[in-house]
Amino acid sequence: MVGYDIGCSFQTTIAASSIGKKAEEAGFKTCVNAFHGHVHKRICQLSHHPLYLPGLGLEDLETCERIFAASNTVARLVHHASFFHWMQFLDLHFDQWDQDKYVKLSKLDLRLTLLAFATITSKLCQSSRPIPLRLTDSRLRIMLKILTLSSGAWRNSSIWRILGLNHHMTS
Repeated sequence: MVGYDIGCSFQTTIAASSIGKKAEEAGFKTCVNAFHGHVHKRICQLSHHPLYLPGLGLEDLETCERIFAASNTVARLVHHASFFHWMQFLDLHFDQWDQDKYVKLSKLDLRLTLLAFATITSKLCQSSRPIPLRLTDSRLRIMLKILTLSSGAWRNSSIWRILGLNHHMTS
């Protein structure tokens, strides 16, 4: 499945081209991106919009649009630069983009992990059964460390101290 702003007409173009038979045999399909799909005719939306196509889930097919929109800030800074400096600045921009995204993902991962720990801890504190865990990675070791605390200690202690993280990492 390929998302394209004019995916509905692109499907017709491919079918009429010299590679049309190969594309059909391979099951090649196109659709419109979620944002662009809303301006297409209703019949087009029903057959080409990701909302109505099985297998796309929550994907809106607009990732490239977001990346290009973010990189537009670079253009006004490098439009008079040499090719070398232009490429250097784009590389710097996308390095920073990656770092920012990884920080956001790690914070989200930590929040979801802590939420899961809190849920599991509250359930296990109500049960007297032993906890069947194999310590195969650092997350399980951290989880075991948290779960071995009594429920009172869990509520009264700082999660950052339990995890061995510095307080400045919480912001």
